[in-house]
Amino acid sequence: MTKLLILVLSSYTYPSYRNEKALNNTWVKNKNKNVEIIFYKSGSKILFLDNQLTVPAGSQTSDIGIKTIKAFEWAYKNLEFDFVLRTNTSSYINIQNLMTYINKININSPYLYNGIVMNLPKKINNRDLNFISGSGILINRRTVQLILENKHNFDKEEWDDVAIGKLLDQNNVPVTSGKRFDVKGNIFKQNIDLNHYHYRCRIDNHYGYPRFLEKYVIYELHNQISNKNINKYLNLFIKFLFEFCRIFYIQSPFWKIYSLLKKILKILVPNKIFIALKQLFKNFDTSIKLKYTKK
Repeated sequence: MTKLLILVLSSYTYPSYRNEKALNNTWVKNKNKNVEIIFYKSGSKILFLDNQLTVPAGSQTSDIGIKTIKAFEWAYKNLEFDFVLRTNTSSYINIQNLMTYINKININSPYLYNGIVMNLPKKINNRDLNFISGSGILINRRTVQLILENKHNFDKEEWDDVAIGKLLDQNNVPVTSGKRFDVKGNIFKQNIDLNHYHYRCRIDNHYGYPRFLEKYVIYELHNQISNKNINKYLNLFIKFLFEFCRIFYIQSPFWKIYSLLKKILKILVPNKIFIALKQLFKNFDTSIKLKYTKK
């Protein structure tokens, strides 16, 4: 019987901890004996309790890659699994549909690297890099082993999904396309295809809704997938709440101010000084970009 491990990237920061509670109250409850679900976070040491794993890593967004590698290391040493889905707290997983999907995959390579394919033009030696979006990276045990054997080539300067893509590209692992359904903000205004295994619930970047509403997306998805009827007046109220909050939501104000200040600085100071300042604050700038531009 196929054994599946779902590793959920999480943290102690908003909105991750809020979404994690919603996940534990919904799709995580649907696991069976062949499915292990673990939330992994940064900490001072390795600690595993219930479905929580902490690994020694920093808490900045730029430390996600290190955190993921350490979670892979722990899982590979301590758990039996055939496949891993690396996801995050903005995702809803239909476990039954995922297992059905996995069992139908025709693997022509000993390695599996599957999900929503993204493209970065001229990223590697002046050629495009195809990689799997970090919200849902489906790999097999051989792929985990390969990543760990080559972890010295893991590019910590990149987003973790891009770094995984670069590493696997260097080892000639083919990218295969998976499936995902994106909830486009107000779930109460959208027809949901219930045949998917992965639902992306992040509603700020593309759709302009505050992220505290994501937990309602998760619960409503669960209600629809579970065929649970909810009071229509409550649904109407939450639908109105989504649109009301959208009116007053200022998306990523710090990012907008920061970007404006960089543009002003570039105009005011000589180019050599601007380049020197960029190099001096490179790590800070990378951290800010990861936090506010990661899709």
